Amino acid sequence: MSTSSSTEQYNSKYGNFEKLTKLNYLRWRDDITGVLMSMEAYEALTEQPPPNGNTAAARAATAAYTTRRAKAVTAIRLSVTNEIRTLFEGNQNPVEIWDILKKQFDSTASQAGRTKLNMEFYSIRQETNE
Repeated sequence: MSTSSSTEQYNSKYGNFEKLTKLNYLRWRDDITGVLMSMEAYEALTEQPPPNGNTAAARAATAAYTTRRAKAVTAIRLSVTNEIRTLFEGNQNPVEIWDILKKQFDSTASQAGRTKLNMEFYSIRQETNE
């Protein structure tokens, strides 16, 4: 059971979960991925901009691309703590923001990942039947 206060929760019509902290990246990534997919904004993390054009189809593709990017940035920004948000303050590129967070918090290569593993390791206690 989480003991987080309401200010530590991300709440939207697509889901509610604990905001990203230094130690919950993998869980947060799974949660925000689900939200982004529900919002039809997950593609904004991998897609290339549509080709420029002056046709109705080209303008519609550009508008849809811009909307997906805005939704992704907003969801990510609102689903992290204020401390984490300072890492990408002012950045409006969802791909760059996603990469910043991944590099900072994903895997044992990051300081946060090593800290979490260290905490988990030292919290393990041998049971009497082991």
